[in-house]
Amino acid sequence: MCVKQPSEVPAVKFDANLQEIASSGSQTVYSPLSLLVLLASLLGAKGPQGDTELQLRDGFLALQNRRDDNLASFDMGEEQCGMPNTSNEDSPPSFCVANSMIVSDRFEKSINRSFIEKPTKVYKFKYSTFSQNEPEKTVNEVNTWIAKSTDGNIKNFLQAIDPNTVMMLINTLHFRGK
Repeated sequence: MCVKQPSEVPAVKFDANLQEIASSGSQTVYSPLSLLVLLASLLGAKGPQGDTELQLRDGFLALQNRRDDNLASFDMGEEQCGMPNTSNEDSPPSFCVANSMIVSDRFEKSINRSFIEKPTKVYKFKYSTFSQNEPEKTVNEVNTWIAKSTDGNIKNFLQAIDPNTVMMLINTLHFRGK
């Protein structure tokens, strides 16, 4: 049996690289779990291919020997809660995860259907489209979804959308504990 040092595990290397980027003077907060869930869902949906797919599998996710169908182990569900989620302060801790894929209505027709279907069916992503002609409406809809997914704790995450945006993959984590 081969035991790797933690620093040799690709997912740990991925996290260490993100920490280095995040600590470069900016006030960036990220969740390695969220990024891994989003990247795994992309791979499971046969999104990236060729060198990009190999780099994601090798460098980020340690999935070199896994096939697409085995990526369901990363299934977090549209809104999966690890524990009961209630507003009562005496309630037990809760941990909820939600995923969303939002695609420009101009770009939607050019996407392979399996790229949309697998994340929505297997990974329970909420799927919707947005109009690049209505950026304020899109910002409002995204912020409303994020607020709902985080029990109102994150209200105005997105300030604006770049006019060149064609897709957004969003993962939220909500933990309530004492």
